[in-house]
Amino acid sequence: MQQKTAVWGPLATGVFFFLIYAALGLSQTFAMFFSAGEDMMAEDMSEEMGFEHLMNSGSVTAWSLGIGSIVCILLVLVVIKLKSGSVIKEYLALHAISLKDTLKWLGFGLLFMIFVQLAFSVIPSYFGYTADMGGDAGAEYSSTDSLIFFYLAVVVLTPLFEEVLFRGFLFKGLLPTFLGENGTIIVTALVFAMIHMQYDALLMMNVFSVGLFFGYARAKSGSLFAPLAVHVMFNLLATVQSAFM
Repeated sequence: MQQKTAVWGPLATGVFFFLIYAALGLSQTFAMFFSAGEDMMAEDMSEEMGFEHLMNSGSVTAWSLGIGSIVCILLVLVVIKLKSGSVIKEYLALHAISLKDTLKWLGFGLLFMIFVQLAFSVIPSYFGYTADMGGDAGAEYSSTDSLIFFYLAVVVLTPLFEEVLFRGFLFKGLLPTFLGENGTIIVTALVFAMIHMQYDALLMMNVFSVGLFFGYARAKSGSLFAPLAVHVMFNLLATVQSAFM
């Protein structure tokens, strides 16, 4: 039997969302420069070279994503606990789903990913358009000091943070409003796409469509674990793919 939980209103939800996201930027920046270490201190490295090194370093990426995700997951939990009468399990829809349902959503997700790849990658490339990924995934993968930590940060911690924030905290805060379930799915997907500003317009549309699927999985399953499982699968396949780039 599910417990009832108090929920922050839409205004407070929005304010806390942007504060948490600002904290993400600060924590990622700190982790990025901290992990860069001696390479950034080299006298023969220009400012432009240093920035390019940071953007394409797998170790820097892993530390940035990993530390930022952990810090902000904790912040989300703190913000929820600040609301009198809140229950974290209900707030974030941390309801267990069966293995059968997990496999079902992974199957739907795989089919959806194939469709998205065709719609936003294969077809545009046929007409000579190459999407701007905003970085060199192959260089990041090959330059990491620890593949285990790289996979942990990219495949586990990042999806966990994004699902906790978007399909957990933000979703719950918007659901009781005039947006309703469908509007909440759309708005959370739109915000999810907007924060991926490193991509070009086509890839941001790709992210938006993926956000719609995650939101749909959250709404129909009643659990954060459904979109989380699919998100982890997406990031795992993308990371493995980057090993061959």
